[in-house]
Amino acid sequence: MRWQAVISICILVAGMLLACSPLGLLQGNSPEGVTKRFWMALEKNDQDAMLDCIEPSIRPGLDPFSKVLPLGTDWLVMIIHAAEKEAGKKIIELGKMQFKELDNDGTTAHVRVSGRVKLPEWVPIIGGIVREFQIVHTVVKEEGRWYLSSPR
Repeated sequence: MRWQAVISICILVAGMLLACSPLGLLQGNSPEGVTKRFWMALEKNDQDAMLDCIEPSIRPGLDPFSKVLPLGTDWLVMIIHAAEKEAGKKIIELGKMQFKELDNDGTTAHVRVSGRVKLPEWVPIIGGIVREFQIVHTVVKEEGRWYLSSPR
């Protein structure tokens, strides 16, 4: 019986460590968590993971990614369109990423994302440069889960 208690304690400790690690925080169902998952998926060019972070009602649209990005981020929309052709290949490098929940009324929240992005060499004119950015995402809660939404 003792070995079962030891195993249970080990599983509990491992779960607590995972929950407190950066990976555990990214798995959280929160406005900040879904925003982090979207940006990590964008960096990896994991389009399935990106879509999982987007509000289900806008997924079927012709251009769901640009719907969750604010105006003035044409450079990012261009990268995402190019990424569609290169699914699974890393096309950007992100650095110094910061995520901050600005407000949250329980159904709608806003998360500010800032950081640096290195654009791929093949992007016309601006390829290869490092650019700092700041974006505020609108995040909504549907059926108990948070999703990136169109700005409202």
